[in-house]
Amino acid sequence: MPEWKRRLLGLGIPCLLAWAFDVGMTFHGQPEAYWSGDYSLADEGSPMFAMLFKMHPLAAAAGEAFWLGIIITWLLLMPESIAVVLTVVIVFGHSAGGYTWFGFLLQSRWFQTLHGVVFVSAAVLGVGLHWFLWTSPRQVGVVAAPGLRPAVRWSLVAIATALAAYIYLIPQ
Repeated sequence: MPEWKRRLLGLGIPCLLAWAFDVGMTFHGQPEAYWSGDYSLADEGSPMFAMLFKMHPLAAAAGEAFWLGIIITWLLLMPESIAVVLTVVIVFGHSAGGYTWFGFLLQSRWFQTLHGVVFVSAAVLGVGLHWFLWTSPRQVGVVAAPGLRPAVRWSLVAIATALAAYIYLIPQ
C-alpha cells in the first residue's frame, strides 16, 4: 500500500473523526437565533472561526474545510515522527474542543462525559496509530510524498504551518 494511503487511513481517520466531532458540536451548539439568521450571535472560542461563523454558516464550513486541508497537508508531507505527534495533538485538541460544548448542551452531569470523550479519542487514536505503525516499513524520515522535491515539500509545509498559525495564534 502506498505511504500516502497508509497515512490517510492510520493517521487521517482519527484526525477526521475528532475534527468532525468538534465541528459537529460547534455547529450544533449555535443558538436558535443564529440559525434564524442572526449570525452576530455566533458562539465560538477561536477568534478566526468566530469571525467566520458571524459572517455565515457556509463561511464557517469553508473555514473548517480549509483547516482540514491543512491537517491533511501536514500528515502527508511531514516526516513520519512529526506526523504521528501532530496526529496526537490534533485528535486530543479537537476532542477537547468538541467536549467543551457538553457543558452548554447537557446543562448537568456533563463532567462525566469527559471520561467517555477521552476514552473514545484514545481508542480511535490507538487503533489508528497501531495499524499505521505496525504496517509501516521501519525507515527514518519517511514521507508520504517522495516524488516531491524537498524544497517544494517543505515550502508546502511552511505555507500550511503559517496559515495554521494565522488561524489559531494571531488574534483577529
